[in-house]
Amino acid sequence: MGFYVFLLFAIVVLVVLKLPIVKGAIGELIVKALIGRSSDKPGKEKFVINNLLLQIEEGKTSQTDHIVININGVFVIETKNYSGRIYGDDVRKEWTQVLNYGKVKNHFYSPVKQNAVHMHRITEFLPEDIPVYSAVVFVKGNIEYIKSKYVYTLFGLYSKLNTPGERQLSIEEMKNAYELLVQNNKSGTISNREHIENINNTKKDIANHICPRCGGTLVVRNGKRGAFLGCSNYPECRFTANISEGD
Repeated sequence: MGFYVFLLFAIVVLVVLKLPIVKGAIGELIVKALIGRSSDKPGKEKFVINNLLLQIEEGKTSQTDHIVININGVFVIETKNYSGRIYGDDVRKEWTQVLNYGKVKNHFYSPVKQNAVHMHRITEFLPEDIPVYSAVVFVKGNIEYIKSKYVYTLFGLYSKLNTPGERQLSIEEMKNAYELLVQNNKSGTISNREHIENINNTKKDIANHICPRCGGTLVVRNGKRGAFLGCSNYPECRFTANISEGD
């Protein structure tokens, strides 16, 4: 009897581990372990925020997986746990996931552009001279078909966090940036349901040709890959969307 109970338990565990939400949670835990916790050790100071949720305005929020602030700058980290071959670059808004030896193809919004929006939101809360960097980390390391300077493996992310940037931050600048973001972190006060509603509000703005980033008007522009929606306040605001999103 005990063997069958153990076998049933093992089967349940295997099924649960294959669920997308569980895989995502495991990926987040791996990245958390890599970036570590905030530290005040002299010469190794860093500040870490996991699940940063900023209230942009009434009915609009922006969620970021991880923030690391160290001597090299502020790092905005988006975690992805996709399997298979991933095809994408810094230009395309839609990336492709290929599974089962090419028999299955899924499309998803560019995580680079997704994280660019997060970065823009975060810089609104920080002093203008603070260097902010985007880092999209693929936990499974399957980035060989991705052409982007913002995408990293776990090892690549670790290297990026420890590479000197535009300039080094003082401990006072690091603490100030951390406190500004923590003070505005709504994680725990805004439910997931409210956050999803806020995302839908953003989609409604785009459908009404309103820029969700600055409130400007979205107009039709033409680029190398065809027509798209761009903010009328360009180049101050570089928000873009697919034409289909504004239909």
